[in-house]
Amino acid sequence: MAYATLEPFGSMVDDLRAGLAPAMTHNVNRGEEGRAIGPFDFYPWHEPAAAPVETPEELAARIRRELIDPHG
Repeated sequence: MAYATLEPFGSMVDDLRAGLAPAMTHNVNRGEEGRAIGPFDFYPWHEPAAAPVETPEELAARIRRELIDPHG
């Protein structure tokens, strides 16, 4: 499990790698009104991950914490 957090592997990572090229091809050829897509848009079985939204202050505090005590 520790190795997988450092070097992810498995089907989800394989899908990500396989979706990178078509997503890039779509995005560089889309018009100005076109929607940018990501690699997982080609795989309907992956739910889009909701990235946590951090304020600049929260981000700075998290970076400071990780610099002071990187192991938690």
